[in-house]
Amino acid sequence: MQNKKDTALILFLKYPEKGKVKKRLASDIGEDAALELYRSFMTDTLNKLNALDLNTFIYLTPEKRLPDMEKLVSGMGFSPRIYEQEGGDIGERMGSAFRGVFSNGFKRVLLIGSDLPDLPVEYIMEAVSALRKKKAVVGPGFDGGYYLIGFQKECFSEDLFKNIEWSTNGVFKETIKKLEDKGAKAGILKKWHDIDTLKDLILFEKRSRKNPVNIALETINKLKELKIL
Repeated sequence: MQNKKDTALILFLKYPEKGKVKKRLASDIGEDAALELYRSFMTDTLNKLNALDLNTFIYLTPEKRLPDMEKLVSGMGFSPRIYEQEGGDIGERMGSAFRGVFSNGFKRVLLIGSDLPDLPVEYIMEAVSALRKKKAVVGPGFDGGYYLIGFQKECFSEDLFKNIEWSTNGVFKETIKKLEDKGAKAGILKKWHDIDTLKDLILFEKRSRKNPVNIALETINKLKELKIL
């Protein structure tokens, strides 16, 4: 794969701690199982990004766990730059992360989360390609949010993340409207599923059975081990 020196990818992570991750999922399967699955989501995602020739930045919460995350990813043979998330709500934190990475001289920056263990690599590379033609790219989720967002540097503004009702089914539409108001026509990727609830987990398991090339082996194996479905 050709090196994308002008393109970077941000991965938003929470350090895996019991009771602090996948709370909606934990309400159905318990905090211990949710923690184990989150670790698997994270491992599958990091393995995927490690195989891509992209400049990767991890933005982590909470701040005090940065040294632990550095040890974790270095043990995987992966060396992304790791920073703390800064800001109040998710919009402020994403805006701050984009600003920080663009300040490193990149022309195009993408952001994804950690609850997409089986997101096809092709979707990420399609987003990279789209940003060579479009000022922005968005990957819509089936829940009305989005699983990926990216900008060319001249299009990015932290205002794009302000006054949005996060965790609602209108996030994608509100974001597209803000881009249109800015005169930026976004490239739209295919829809994909994140995993926040037991229903999402059941859909993941069904996808994994249909997929001849499993790209979320850690999560698949952990799900079999936990025997929660």
